[in-house]
Amino acid sequence: MKNATMTFKRCAIGMAALAVLAAASTSAQARYGRNTAFVGGVAAGLIGAGIAANAFARPAYGYYGPVYAAPPPAPACWRERQALYDRFGYPAGYRMIRVCE
Repeated sequence: MKNATMTFKRCAIGMAALAVLAAASTSAQARYGRNTAFVGGVAAGLIGAGIAANAFARPAYGYYGPVYAAPPPAPACWRERQALYDRFGYPAGYRMIRVCE
């Protein structure tokens, strides 16, 4: 399936080229407003094509501000530091232990 935007743009370009060729093939006289209606119709068609080309939704770019979300859940297991004591009760260092819920 072709991209709808590209297909529409190609169609609009083809219609504009056809309108230019049709306008060039008519007489250059502007008596009684005959060519005015044709040129007005071509202009209205091009304006309508421009409106239809911009009718497709496009992604919006810009600043939306910060998004506040809930913090992720805590892991089921983690590592904690545990103090070590010597035989007299004085701190001798630390060791890492695994704690799970």
